[in-house]
Amino acid sequence: MNQIATTMPEARHRKTKKNIHAASSQSAVQTAQEPKQQAVKKEKSKDKKKPGAFLVAFWPIAVGLFLAGFAQEWYAMATQAGIWALRLTFPYATLVSQPAFGLDVHGAAHWSHLMVLGQLPLDGVFMTLLLARGKGLQSAIAQMLLVHGVCILVLWLLTFAG
Repeated sequence: MNQIATTMPEARHRKTKKNIHAASSQSAVQTAQEPKQQAVKKEKSKDKKKPGAFLVAFWPIAVGLFLAGFAQEWYAMATQAGIWALRLTFPYATLVSQPAFGLDVHGAAHWSHLMVLGQLPLDGVFMTLLLARGKGLQSAIAQMLLVHGVCILVLWLLTFAG
């Protein structure tokens, strides 16, 4: 009878079931550890940013700073072209120089000059913030044009309401 019991397939079947259960429990442990390992890999990949990632993230500010070097010449050309050309191209500077803000002539001229130099870098900062929030480039440009449009509308209201 002992010989029959050892040669029966039932004993092998039990052993196989134990191996299956052990293997399934190991796979469950592995699947539980996989998200942790993937999270660790993501953290390591965040630490290993590409060298040009800073420039890629902040390119609008760099472009704004570069274009700010030409702002004085563009301001002079817009002044020669007329008041509405000035208001369309440099709305921040024109808005700050309005008497509705209550600045004296010297203070308004000073702030206007600062806004001529700072408008393009400020637009670059605004564009960087919009792109960082996940907006597309077209959406960010549209929002920038909207802000400029609101400034132009306020200038128009100040001109014809006063």
